[in-house]
Amino acid sequence: MKNYLILVLFLLTGNQVRAQEQVLDIVAGAIYPTRTDKFAGNATPKIGLTFGVLYRKKNEKGIVWSAGANYQLLQNKKKVLVNNKEAVEKEKFELFNLNASPLVWLLGKKKRGFVEVGGFANYLLHEERELQGNLVNNTQKLRRLSLGPSIGVGMQLGETMRKSMIIGLRNDYGAISLGKNPSGGKATTLTFNNISLYIGLGI
Repeated sequence: MKNYLILVLFLLTGNQVRAQEQVLDIVAGAIYPTRTDKFAGNATPKIGLTFGVLYRKKNEKGIVWSAGANYQLLQNKKKVLVNNKEAVEKEKFELFNLNASPLVWLLGKKKRGFVEVGGFANYLLHEERELQGNLVNNTQKLRRLSLGPSIGVGMQLGETMRKSMIIGLRNDYGAISLGKNPSGGKATTLTFNNISLYIGLGI
């Protein structure tokens, strides 16, 4: 009788463990940044890159949430006048991105598609402009933290989270910009609407 009880307890525990899934994905992809603040001017976005990690968890009730951390390289260019002549100015932004999606809906018969809603925070690591071969570092002149909502869709390619690949499309809209100029003056606001296409591999 004791052996049967142990066997039943093992099966119940095993089913509960199998029902709870979690995975750490290595993610990388391309990002299209549209600057949305009033200082954007006539900037034209260029494709940048993003890479980092994404943690996903599903509990025994099938509820999923995720959180991630990424490095993002954003680029754009715009036309400016220098001595009454048109020139191209290039801008480069390096950001540290944190995102979380507490609301995730699984789609399809096999529940491998998903829609997620959450929020993000971007911290400015570095910003520079290049004009006619001259580089100017403007990192400290810009507000260094931006926040906003995030929405995404994607697909899991694989039976389980750990042994799978994910493909996703996410939109982060910068709604709030925070920070001060170290010199005490008013800092320049910096916000983006970033659309990223990424691939993740569970480890």
